[in-house]
Amino acid sequence: YATYVGGNGNEQPHSLVADAAGNLVIAGRTSSGDAYPTVNTFPLYGDGGGTFDIILTKLNSTGTALIGSLRIGGTGRDGVNIRPNYENPTGSETTRRNYGDDARSEVIFDGQGNILLASVTQSTDFPISANAFQKVRGASRTAPDGRFQDGVVIKLDANLSRVIFSSFLGGADDDAAFVLAINPANQNIYVAGATSSIDMPARQNAAPQFQSSNGSVEGFISIITPDGSNIISTSFIGTDRV
Repeated sequence: YATYVGGNGNEQPHSLVADAAGNLVIAGRTSSGDAYPTVNTFPLYGDGGGTFDIILTKLNSTGTALIGSLRIGGTGRDGVNIRPNYENPTGSETTRRNYGDDARSEVIFDGQGNILLASVTQSTDFPISANAFQKVRGASRTAPDGRFQDGVVIKLDANLSRVIFSSFLGGADDDAAFVLAINPANQNIYVAGATSSIDMPARQNAAPQFQSSNGSVEGFISIITPDGSNIISTSFIGTDRV
């Protein structure tokens, strides 16, 4: 099949995954606001209203109906890695250098069919669940344009009808969560991305050589418990080159 998915603004899919029945989950971002197609039982998680919101949409196996669809975000930019391309940035900018993209996120399933998303937010009011491992945004340094950025990790049920947990992931500077994996032995969640923060959470639980940042921008890997209530460890991966 082939189908449009979108509203009256701009949509950008970042990641796709299909379940065993052929139902397709799309993760990305939208600037369509309320015009983006959602399922009425759960159309918006958070206040929304920023220039961009994160979207998660699940289509049935024939592409003829929405199983679940929602926008996620606060009143700032969500799903935007540093700045949109149309602002014509020059040179490399912290976490943006890793892909050269203005957006990057990933969606996967866990062993029970729940849906996990790794992305980024620039919203002070991004919706965070009460059981999150990091309830308070880490970003405290404000860029010259007034922006700050944290990674986010969100887990929802298989039909996108309930948020299991939603959490910030980051330190005082720019952070971005790019990719995910599940440990099949214990269902722990592995999140990797880029950071310019020297104070990423739980790094003290890593091996000594991976506890400290060596450059202005590094890769990181974090391990999170399946229920999202605890971050087990974070390792910096990098050299003294940016």
